[in-house]
Amino acid sequence: MRRGAPAAAGAVLAAALLAACSSASGADPQTPELWRTQIDRVLQGDASEVTETHRAILADYVVTEAEYGELKQELSDCLSAHGVEHELDPAHGGTLDTQELPGDDDGSQTLELTTACLDATTGPVESIYLGMQENPEGLSRGEALRRCLDAAGASEFSGVSADDLEHRLAAGELVPSTPEAKLCEVDPFGTLGLTLDDARRYLSEDGSAVAAE
Repeated sequence: MRRGAPAAAGAVLAAALLAACSSASGADPQTPELWRTQIDRVLQGDASEVTETHRAILADYVVTEAEYGELKQELSDCLSAHGVEHELDPAHGGTLDTQELPGDDDGSQTLELTTACLDATTGPVESIYLGMQENPEGLSRGEALRRCLDAAGASEFSGVSADDLEHRLAAGELVPSTPEAKLCEVDPFGTLGLTLDDARRYLSEDGSAVAAE
């Protein structure tokens, strides 16, 4: 019976060490594996492409609205400092529209300055933040498609696995023919505000395109 005490102590010690290692990593345990992996790639990537600010924001594997907002403001300030007129549309993920600089007929100078400002401010954080907003559960696109179809009660593609859905739709092997399936194909995460009427229009346009071919 006395052998149980050292064994229990060892288990407690192992648990404590595991907790310490998890804490040291800085990763939020609630962050889905998909986003942990993507953030790890950024943090372990080319140091010249990741600023200290980016690293500080991503260190806890969470990007807050306030952190993203500060980066967007820095982006706007950077563009203004270089004389680039611009608009940021917060309703569409902070979509950026710029006007060419005077005399920049081919837009190359404006593009170069804009790219430099993007890299120095929002950089790799933006795609992670927007992705986490769209897909907080960290689902694969196939998983989101399967869930969307099931939730809509769509019988189309029933029995097709999440992985097969993703790959076969992308390859054009599966082609939606109902509004429900089309809506899921276009907006599997349900974040674009699209409706079945939009899906019917897309199907109609697809049919016209096929007929034209």
